[in-house]
Amino acid sequence: MPTDAQISKFMSYVLRHAPHELDLELDPHGWTDYSQFSDRLCEKLGASDDDIRRVISENAKKRFTLENGRIRAAQGHSVDVDLALEAVTPPRILYHGTTAAAWEEIRTSGLKPAMSICRPISKRPGRSPCGDAVRICC
Repeated sequence: MPTDAQISKFMSYVLRHAPHELDLELDPHGWTDYSQFSDRLCEKLGASDDDIRRVISENAKKRFTLENGRIRAAQGHSVDVDLALEAVTPPRILYHGTTAAAWEEIRTSGLKPAMSICRPISKRPGRSPCGDAVRICC
């Protein structure tokens, strides 16, 4: 039986980067049929639909959206999707968490687009999921 973390990671991978892993197609906004997704994920991982629904509802970062029989990742896609996010004017100062090892490259070359559409930035400095992180002001 997979852990919730393993289920969440695989769900993120499929819905953000590799829908083909479960032979799924995402619509232009990143949605796919939940029943099909659940059936295929359960078969591949040995999880239950209850496991998947728990991961969706209890995820503190709200990584997934389940709505009207469809599911999608809320952010971080490398596949081309339009999340229909509202454009906002950024505050004067933003913080980007990074590792100490990546800091020198960022300092000399600046932030560059990565695989994800959304970058992890914040209006406030705080604890980073990057582990041994440094804080930079953009």
